[in-house]
Amino acid sequence: MRSLALAQAAESCDIPSIFLLDTHASLIARKRHDWNYQIISVPANLSVSNEGKWIAEQADEHDAAALIFDGYTFSPDVLKNSHHSNRCVVLMDDGMTSLTHLADIIVDPTAKERTSTEQQVFCYGSKYRLLRREFTTLSPKLIKERNGIALNLGGSDPKNLTIHLLKAISNRLPDVPIRVVTGPAYSRLTELDSCVASLPNPIQHIHNCQDMSEVWNNAKLAISAAGGSQFELGVCATPSILVVVAKNQKQATKAATMEGWATAFDCIKTIPIDAIAKQVQTLLDADLQAMSDRAKGLYDAEGAMRLLNNIAEYEND
Repeated sequence: MRSLALAQAAESCDIPSIFLLDTHASLIARKRHDWNYQIISVPANLSVSNEGKWIAEQADEHDAAALIFDGYTFSPDVLKNSHHSNRCVVLMDDGMTSLTHLADIIVDPTAKERTSTEQQVFCYGSKYRLLRREFTTLSPKLIKERNGIALNLGGSDPKNLTIHLLKAISNRLPDVPIRVVTGPAYSRLTELDSCVASLPNPIQHIHNCQDMSEVWNNAKLAISAAGGSQFELGVCATPSILVVVAKNQKQATKAATMEGWATAFDCIKTIPIDAIAKQVQTLLDADLQAMSDRAKGLYDAEGAMRLLNNIAEYEND
């Protein structure tokens, strides 16, 4: 999604983007209604050395100005073999890779700001949160104009939090409207559908949601995985409970809680389902408008355009 945000920013400047995707990522991309970018499928079973060479060949063929690497499985040799002296290499990083020394531009919105060097540009900090086009023109609604809660635990919900939280929240709040959003890699749809049917709440389940801005901006309260979604929530000024499931989410989540529009639970080792449900009940009785107001003006959706400008400046130096 962050690469899609960058492609959308480039598109607004009449700059084309081409995606080199494996089979799984390609299926996800093609299911989006806002996807209008060329996809080239990565050949299956490429060796590490040949993968980098293949990427370089694609970049040469399409006269690419920059190569953007986004993922956790690239080896150092892939970046080395795809590098070209006249082409900028950009690495999307969130503290989960060890390849930053091989990139010309490193992007990490969760890291502390860092001064760039002659060799590398560091696009670190909140200015480089990459949000999709749907968030750029959004105006946060007042809490009185919103209804119910939204629940989204990421693209796959590997800890199976969605069903457990849904049951716990319904047990405490059997009348509250709930929007449940599951990502394209969520694998428990049948079990979830049975759960939804068994609960008394008015519940809408949206699978592979294409308009998260509409979901977040209409929720009085959100329960969300503490990844990139929390930046979307900040733009929407939506009071939130952030569920931390990975260490690289801690710093940004701590900042959000200090800003006063979110609370958080560390679910890396243990998952306090009942405590989260109790917090939902507590916050729905609190001054949610005050929480929403604290987020306003702290977040924007211009990070992709700022990154694009940095890439352009690097190319022109």
